[in-house]
Amino acid sequence: MGSPTAVDVHQASPLDNFAIAYQQAQTEFAAPRGAPSVPVPHKSDSYYIWGKALEFQDGLKARAPGGDFAELSQSLSTGSYACVQYAGERRLADEMVDDEDPGVKLEQSAVRFLMHQALIRRERMWAEKALATGWTGQTDQTGVDSDSPSTAEFSQWQRGGSDPLGVLEQAIDAVGTSCGRRANTIAFGRRVWRRLKQHADVKDIVKHTSPDAASPELLAKYLEVAQVIVSGAVYNSADEGQDASMTRIADTAVFVGYIDPEVTLESMSALKTFVWMRKARAGQYNPVTGMRLRSFYDDDKEATRVRGDIFQDVKVTCADAGCYFASAVASS
Repeated sequence: MGSPTAVDVHQASPLDNFAIAYQQAQTEFAAPRGAPSVPVPHKSDSYYIWGKALEFQDGLKARAPGGDFAELSQSLSTGSYACVQYAGERRLADEMVDDEDPGVKLEQSAVRFLMHQALIRRERMWAEKALATGWTGQTDQTGVDSDSPSTAEFSQWQRGGSDPLGVLEQAIDAVGTSCGRRANTIAFGRRVWRRLKQHADVKDIVKHTSPDAASPELLAKYLEVAQVIVSGAVYNSADEGQDASMTRIADTAVFVGYIDPEVTLESMSALKTFVWMRKARAGQYNPVTGMRLRSFYDDDKEATRVRGDIFQDVKVTCADAGCYFASAVASS
């Protein structure tokens, strides 16, 4: 009888300490910082808006001794939000759960999957509002592959003669004039950042101010803003059943505006995400994704159902606190 072969001493089986699962890091998502959450007690409701025009008037008048005080006015109106439910579930049949290999962990994987779905949904909702027309902090600007841009145009930032820092600084100040708060946030996708950090002007900043490589934090410090947010998130834009078509959620557009991270009765912010925090019996919500997760057993189907949902409305709350740049860099 011959010596044992490799097949004799080991039968191929999946590992129980390693598996592949595609998932993006939470740091790739801009929405939590680009449109901070406002927890709300009802699915839809209104909020008060103190008017800008009277707030910024120079209303104090000279008064003679014993004279009347100038009577000042304020205006008060309301805005509204309406949270939409986005939901999904993974149904895990008993036959699969009972027969799973040690390296599968179906229920654990379902939770991870649903949390990732919540991050993608919120990021796309944010991008549809932040990286879009409609801002009034200044006229929408469009990048062109030319050294001679026209009105409301600028040379795209991959061009050697372009002036991205000047364009951004002008927008930061324009927001300050428009709403009374100098812009504190710049947001764009990783394609824009890839071009921007290679620009000669940005490299010059790094050379003279830091031994480190170019970073969003370094750019924020130079421009005197609180945050430069880079969205690196991607999603599959193909229909179910088709080959994956991986697409950047934030492409070549740029947002510049004022974002208030706090929730107060005297807040002013370009964007907020209204998150309906349903009663405790409905389950707890994740503070980052806004998702509620539940797991329960379905006797009729003999399956564990892992459900996740979000009730959110990403809303432009102050259109005059932001501005928009289309095609800041070439699309390739």
